[in-house]
Amino acid sequence: MEAKATARTVLVVPRKTRLVTRLIQGKSVEDATNMLSNMNKKSARLVNKVLLSATANAENNLKLDRNNLYVKSAYVNDGPILKRHRFGSRSHIDRHDKKTSHITVIVAERAVKAKATKIVKETKKEEKVEKKVVKKETTKKVATKKATKTKKEN
Repeated sequence: MEAKATARTVLVVPRKTRLVTRLIQGKSVEDATNMLSNMNKKSARLVNKVLLSATANAENNLKLDRNNLYVKSAYVNDGPILKRHRFGSRSHIDRHDKKTSHITVIVAERAVKAKATKIVKETKKEEKVEKKVVKKETTKKVATKKATKTKKEN
């Protein structure tokens, strides 16, 4: 199960935002929020907002546990470009583009519980096999003792 959150047409350059999103991919939600809150970048604050929104979606809509969540993927797409004009040198008009981004964060739950239950099941199976082996060995010993007693008596 995974939850998704997007922030569309955010006034931040996509190239700079991708640097931030690459850092948090694969990390747990707690680690990612700690990293983002300690970064001194505008894009880090915006990605943190989207990450918190994705975790809230996971908790409220999908009933997932916040402690088991991790950032499955985080990516940034180009948004529309706002084309503005400024005066350049010698009264020349230059174009000044303001680039926007679409920030998307996907959060999923780690399969820790499933792995733990598999390990527990495997250990239980191994214990059962060991008990069977021990029972067979003890029955063999008992049978050989009875056989030797009967031979001695005869």
